[in-house]
Amino acid sequence: MKKADFWEHAGLKLKRKSGSATGTIKKLKMPEQSEDALQEQVSNFLRAALIGVFWHNANENKLLGLIPKTHRENLLKKMGRLGMKPGVLDITIHWFAEEYKHPRSLYIELKSKTGTVKDNQLAMISSLVALGIPCAVCRSLEEVQAALKTYNVPLKGRLT
Repeated sequence: MKKADFWEHAGLKLKRKSGSATGTIKKLKMPEQSEDALQEQVSNFLRAALIGVFWHNANENKLLGLIPKTHRENLLKKMGRLGMKPGVLDITIHWFAEEYKHPRSLYIELKSKTGTVKDNQLAMISSLVALGIPCAVCRSLEEVQAALKTYNVPLKGRLT
């Protein structure tokens, strides 16, 4: 079969029968979305929809992956001296809540479908929740949107 006889779109594999315009559809197993891809998807959504501010908290593991091995230990020590905390959640969101007449915050940890929350992240979540700051662990854009709706985070449009 020629390569031109196959098409892929949105997880469907279409195979054209020779000499015919009709085809068969076979569902392909979609690869798991990486945390980086989810982070980018969520960031794009928040840039477009959020009324407020947000940022991604770069963690030591992602940063260290960009640094030559010979410099990692010294950089990790310096980052600790400068106040970098292990376990800080991926996304910080701040907005002004009219119903409370003061600013509010939400922290979100993004995980792939099979990713696990680490002990230092659980400790950070416990500390934030003890201060009355809501946190969510999300594995998809839809779960992020549900968390935003749960905590009444204002958006430029309505989530249905």
